[in-house]
Amino acid sequence: MLGKLFSNIVQFFNKNLLVYLAVILGVTLFMVNGVSRLKIDENIYSIFPQGDDFQKFNKALKDNNLNKEIIFSIDATSENDDLNERVDSVARVVINRTTGLVKGFEIFREDQQETILNYFYESLPGMLSDADYQKFIGKISSDSVDAGIDIVYDKMTSPNAFFMRRV
Repeated sequence: MLGKLFSNIVQFFNKNLLVYLAVILGVTLFMVNGVSRLKIDENIYSIFPQGDDFQKFNKALKDNNLNKEIIFSIDATSENDDLNERVDSVARVVINRTTGLVKGFEIFREDQQETILNYFYESLPGMLSDADYQKFIGKISSDSVDAGIDIVYDKMTSPNAFFMRRV
């Protein structure tokens, strides 16, 4: 049934070439008109809604420079000794091939940072001096604690809270 319909349409257009050309021209004009109405913007964030919430989100992206980062994730074991050399060579290639678009390259290993922080927390009392303890006394007063809690509350309720990492 469907095959017969298509066959009849093809036969109709074979007999009426002028109608066929008019339909093709009409479809082409319709498509060209539709494409000409498209507004192309290079800003990727222009696809998001333009309300107040989005403005806060966009500001958080720009403040944290997240709109200008390229992130590579490499799953590697700790046994790989020449991994840093490999990543450095990849970094040099990326920086050279992008002709100035990529300016910095940072290697981040979360497990090492956690190990360093744990060591720091465990051996911190041995690293502190008397001047450090004097600073602590000033910071544990009730006014300082209240001010610190207010600052942290503001940070945790702001749009930047989405991007804060655990330490």
